[in-house]
Amino acid sequence: MEIITARKKMNASDIKMFNAHMHLIAMPPSWLYKTPTFNNDIDYALTDEDRAIAELDAYTRSGGESALDATCRDYGRNPEAIEKIVKRSNVNLILVTGFNRGIYLDSSYYEKNVNELSELWSEEVEKGIENTSLRAGVIKVGMDYMHIMPVEKKCIMAAFEAHKKTRAPIAVHTTVGTMASEFLDLAEKNGIDPGAIIFFHADRNMDSFYWKSVTERGAFITIDQIGKINYGTESSRAKFIEDLITSGFENKILLGTDFARRSNFEAYGYGPGLGYLFEKFVPFLSSFLATDGIQKETVLKIVNENPRGAFSLK
Repeated sequence: MEIITARKKMNASDIKMFNAHMHLIAMPPSWLYKTPTFNNDIDYALTDEDRAIAELDAYTRSGGESALDATCRDYGRNPEAIEKIVKRSNVNLILVTGFNRGIYLDSSYYEKNVNELSELWSEEVEKGIENTSLRAGVIKVGMDYMHIMPVEKKCIMAAFEAHKKTRAPIAVHTTVGTMASEFLDLAEKNGIDPGAIIFFHADRNMDSFYWKSVTERGAFITIDQIGKINYGTESSRAKFIEDLITSGFENKILLGTDFARRSNFEAYGYGPGLGYLFEKFVPFLSSFLATDGIQKETVLKIVNENPRGAFSLK
């Protein structure tokens, strides 16, 4: 199995200690940044390369070695800045192409047809992102809360075509953990293997029954609000993970932090920072699971082996 990282194509076996969802450099689109949703809040502006490097340094000191940066063009990615960060860091970073959510899309996404979007995203996987040496290893798509917007549907169809061409896996933003089943229905209807699909934000909707129905179809799910206590306690996440493991779905679980605000990062003067996943949560999860006889090796499998299956070329 092979995985496309920002630097190069790697053997999947070389990927380990993985954070399946982070953001290093991002800036909401200017038109959205001035709406009541964002209210010109500087917290959303991740613009400092040196602070991003400091966070990655903390991440590696905590034991982290690999990660997915899930920032798309529509949410203000900065390929030039990321290229500099990649050159200065030892983290095996996977990047994404595609889009984040319909509400972030500018007019170009409405104007382009499915073939044009598919070609654009395929090129970013196969050749490079804009005018950099970087390549995307994942095609990201997204859906609104409890429905798929028409422009999202068009972009999703383009992502399906890009996946068929490039074999890159598809990562799916779910708003508050909804629409995963409907997305799988659409994917299977269009010939996409659920094993090529990774859903984000499962722990925004910690309904074990629901996510078991998703993972039993073959898809991966990401518990990626770790460190965000406003979205649930860590013990509730641990219990959610335990329910999935004891039901036989330990192979389909990924862990991530999805930090996307200055107030998530120690380098900006806040926290908990990227080191939190392996310094705090993984030991806590191991202890939590051990009380019910689940071995530490299961947690190590989730952060080492599962990402290799999820993020490899299909």
